[in-house]
Amino acid sequence: MLDDAATWWLHVRMPHDAIEGDADPSPLGDGEGNEAASRPGAAEAPERRASAAPGLLDGRDQYQLAQQISAARSRRNALASALADVERSWAHARYRWEVAHVPALCRDPTFCVAMPFDYARGDAAGLVAGWLPQLDLTEQDHMALVRACRSHERCVFTFEGQLDQLVVAIDQPTSLRFGDVKIVETRAAAPGESWAVRRRQTTAERSHG
Repeated sequence: MLDDAATWWLHVRMPHDAIEGDADPSPLGDGEGNEAASRPGAAEAPERRASAAPGLLDGRDQYQLAQQISAARSRRNALASALADVERSWAHARYRWEVAHVPALCRDPTFCVAMPFDYARGDAAGLVAGWLPQLDLTEQDHMALVRACRSHERCVFTFEGQLDQLVVAIDQPTSLRFGDVKIVETRAAAPGESWAVRRRQTTAERSHG
């Protein structure tokens, strides 16, 4: 079953009009509004600037990006500059990320977005983010991805791509678009992973969070 974010994207078929970055895409959120910025280290302003050198991979992942966006949005007195810092830090670098494939969200090379978060991961605890990265695929790569994922009930894949467009703004939804995308590998989602919905936190986790 698709979550609210995936259903929204499928309905409008406009990947660039992403969901507001502060929205929780999961119908199973804990309802407490936990922000990634509440975790240690998440409130630090991004310091690294994206490298434009072709072929080099930036080791940061989508979980770190979500944490930095959340931290930037918490800086109410300097919100615009904080969000601009995130854009400058992350845009135009090349990344390798692992994401989940949902057939309805990746129907063709011109309309392919992925579910970016495994909510069962420890660094995804309390994560609140509603954006879905758009991937610009060639027809060949799209067909290869579809074929590879057919053998898995839930498919997870790793891609490399350049973050050509990143919008993190006060008056616009957060959106990401990757170009020059290459599919690295695919696999079946593990039983303990939760790519479509946000995992409920236990009482112990909330008390220590």
